[in-house]
Amino acid sequence: MYRHSLHNKILAILSGSNIDIAGKDSTFYTRLVANAASIHDLYQELYRSHPAGEEQYVKLIETIVKAHQSRPGTLIEKDDEKLEKGHWFLSNTITGMSLYVDRFCGNLKNLSGKLDYFQELGVNFLHLMPVFQSPEGQSDGGYAVSD
Repeated sequence: MYRHSLHNKILAILSGSNIDIAGKDSTFYTRLVANAASIHDLYQELYRSHPAGEEQYVKLIETIVKAHQSRPGTLIEKDDEKLEKGHWFLSNTITGMSLYVDRFCGNLKNLSGKLDYFQELGVNFLHLMPVFQSPEGQSDGGYAVSD
């Protein structure tokens, strides 16, 4: 949902940067504004009553802008390719697999030796289940980690 006041706040934050919203950074700007309400709402759920909440929200947006500005050209090219493909994540071009590294091949070092096997299977997306120890008595299948 579009919120005029939030849009103005983002424009004020961007005024301190050299973002070219009508030129080379227009795609970034469009995506930022399109998702601003969701970002803001989620942030507010966590930090609404924090004394420095609003100040830190500004820093969050500034961090997002700086990350965009320092993004390597090769990754920007990949971003553009994904945009051209549309909803690439809904396509049939991705074949994924999840696995526990320790149960599959012992450790992360051994995993690199299995890449040809994944390619042979047609797997081009690999989700590695967490490899860290779970909290004592609170294992949830590998997502919770002790440290």
